[in-house]
Amino acid sequence: MSQTLDARMILKETLVPELESEGFQGKFPEFRRIEVGGLQLLSIVFDKNGGGFFLEFSKCSPGDMETSWGEVVPERELTVAHTPVESRARLQQKRRSKQFKRRLVSL
Repeated sequence: MSQTLDARMILKETLVPELESEGFQGKFPEFRRIEVGGLQLLSIVFDKNGGGFFLEFSKCSPGDMETSWGEVVPERELTVAHTPVESRARLQQKRRSKQFKRRLVSL
């Protein structure tokens, strides 16, 4: 199995249940949580070369959104990719963890 497929499987088994317990809904790799006054969006983005990934977060006002390129996106379809770059936060590790690599090898 490729490292990306392994990472996806591990995230689905560990991270997704935690997100759901915190009120996030959605389908892997796009999640959302409705809060008072807006939406919290989360995307799990994988490295195009495989193995690595990062979490990207954004908040936006409730309702449909007009993107910078003029597309009107219904609220139910909004993802982090629709939000302005300056409203996003990214969580990623600079180097891959040896522990994560060991877990991938042991699968």
